[in-house]
Amino acid sequence: MPWAASERPRSDAGVVIVLGLALAVFLGVTAFWVFSELSHARALRENLLANFATRQHIGRAFSDLQDAETSQRGYVISGDPAFLKPYDIAVADLPQHYAALRYGFSDEPEQRVLLTRIEELARRKLTELQIVIDLVRQGRRDAAVTRVAGGEGNRIMANIRLLTNQMREAEARRIDQLIAEDARRTQQTERIILMLFVGMLIGAGATVVLVRRYAVARHILLQTIQAEAARERAIFEAAMDGILVVRRNGAIERANPAAERIFHVENRGLEGVKAAELVQPAAAEALSVLLQGRGREGAAKRRELSGLRRDGQPFPVEVSIGEMKDPDEAILLFVRDISERREGERMKDEFVSTRSEEHTSEIQSH
Repeated sequence: MPWAASERPRSDAGVVIVLGLALAVFLGVTAFWVFSELSHARALRENLLANFATRQHIGRAFSDLQDAETSQRGYVISGDPAFLKPYDIAVADLPQHYAALRYGFSDEPEQRVLLTRIEELARRKLTELQIVIDLVRQGRRDAAVTRVAGGEGNRIMANIRLLTNQMREAEARRIDQLIAEDARRTQQTERIILMLFVGMLIGAGATVVLVRRYAVARHILLQTIQAEAARERAIFEAAMDGILVVRRNGAIERANPAAERIFHVENRGLEGVKAAELVQPAAAEALSVLLQGRGREGAAKRRELSGLRRDGQPFPVEVSIGEMKDPDEAILLFVRDISERREGERMKDEFVSTRSEEHTSEIQSH
């Protein structure tokens, strides 16, 4: 039996070598898969950050056009060249925003089409603004006022606002697609983990525990983020009071349905509008003081002002503010229509006055 005795160690050695190679391959595949999932998570984060930056450029480009328009009108009214400073800044900044958007939309042909249309409208808008400015500089203010009243600039801005909203909605859909893709990959990851679990029982049980823990934690984190986002969105949309997210320059970035009902607008008609345009001119300074006073100790946080609906109808509102911790120092502006409260107080006062007069008459009659 010498042949069989010598052959057995060789067979055992072969099995050990095969098992060692299988374990090495298994660990290599596992490491590659984990690295791939981490790379995907990193890519998702980068895409979300890029999308956020793109949304900022979209909003700032539109805000710059509004600042330029406001600057031009201030110059037409006052004739003071100092009013043109925001206009000059906007003219300088707009090409940078559009260049960043062209780069961000390099693989999104539909967004590039919208951007091309917006850029063309923006050029027309700036040309219209410059024509009016030149008329004022030439001493032809009446002609400038007539051209502004013609409404061409307003029509251009309305088209830009419409296209900008379409672009924002497309970016929102892109975020939803990224989250859905991540959820799909999470499910796929769980299936792969199950198969790896069987293999790891043979070679390395500890590895499957670590990978499973990573995937489960990642899945729970994704669910937590989605649930938190859904809860915050539901609170924002269902609030009875109007809620406005106001940027540092006074432009409204977002408004909930209650705010749209209060000011009689729809279809995101408040986005991009200056907060000061929602109150009567006499109350604009008080609103500005309220916004600028945020964060200062002892500063007023709540005021009753005279609001202004889309149709020009004034109404009493109660306005309060809250801080938002973000890089742009945005402000939460809470708006409540107190027309019914005022009417109730008026009726109460009339009732008390009537009763007082009746009581006085009874006393005098006796």
